[in-house]
Amino acid sequence: MDDGTPSDNRLEVLERQITYLYAHFGLDPEAAEQVELPVPAKITALVRDGKKIAAIRDYRRAFQASLTDATRAVGRLQR
Repeated sequence: MDDGTPSDNRLEVLERQITYLYAHFGLDPEAAEQVELPVPAKITALVRDGKKIAAIRDYRRAFQASLTDATRAVGRLQR
């Protein structure tokens, strides 16, 4: 049954391709972790209005982020 998710083999292929591209272009893979994605205005408005849980929920949906990553990102927006 196909549930729409890539197979483990396909993920391995994609990971190898990304690793190759980083090496080919001389990029630091760790630098990608430092890039801040633009946050939709709706999420920043929720943070501004003190609706942290709703902001985390919407962040998770917008970026397919884990609960931990979304919580950290929203925490950064609160500063």
